[in-house]
Amino acid sequence: MSTATLNPHPNTRILFTHFDAHQRRTQNSISELQSRINLLRQDLLRHQQQNSGTITNINETLHLIIDTALLSAANSTSIHASNRVLQLAGHLCSLGTDISNAVVEHAVLRSNALKDSVRVRACYLLSCCTGTCAESCVLVYEALLSRVTDKAQCVRLTALQACGALDYNCGNSEASSASRSLRMLQNAVIGSSKGDASHACRAAAVVALGSMLRSNGGLEHVLEALIVRVRDCKEKVRVGAIQALSSVTDKTIWGRQDIVRSVLQYGLNSR
Repeated sequence: MSTATLNPHPNTRILFTHFDAHQRRTQNSISELQSRINLLRQDLLRHQQQNSGTITNINETLHLIIDTALLSAANSTSIHASNRVLQLAGHLCSLGTDISNAVVEHAVLRSNALKDSVRVRACYLLSCCTGTCAESCVLVYEALLSRVTDKAQCVRLTALQACGALDYNCGNSEASSASRSLRMLQNAVIGSSKGDASHACRAAAVVALGSMLRSNGGLEHVLEALIVRVRDCKEKVRVGAIQALSSVTDKTIWGRQDIVRSVLQYGLNSR
């Protein structure tokens, strides 16, 4: 894809310039992505200072860039360039609430698209949304909650992979709406780890459960679900469950004999 072929509003040309430069890069490291975010932040601040503190059409421009990436990936082989654009769009959430809401709300909208391929890419974008505010976190959790039970296996898989990529910092407050939405998402992912007919989806689900467990300690129901999946009939799922358990920093869980017994009895290779 090429964002350079679009016709940007003069006040938002800066966005197209940075997105076009980033999607052409062959490297795809976190440091490079953060460097691009910093450059973009500096240029936006400079632009604000030169234009009485206002920038127009930011949200509309972001929506156009995102849609171009979503449809390009759905209809061509430019998946890597599309990924870079969506990664940059997701990381723009760290620049402030307004931009965060603009990106997340549009990703949620596209996650309900009729085409499976667009829903897949929208879930990928949701996985890239870092540094979102609590309000946006709720939208992310609720969108993924719908997609982990999607009729299409490819959408379920990407949604579950997205669940494994999130940091879940917004769900730590017991009283918050984000916490309630996160609990619902946890239960849905647990359901996928048990009942999804695709072992690839079950494997992605246990990775997501491990991420949830690391981010929010004391989740007994998540821990129990991982223990059960050590007994899965597919090796990939068993390996994922054991790796998820072993990566938890709270090593007191290994004092529980049911965990140790499951790992020793079923191991990585036996059924």
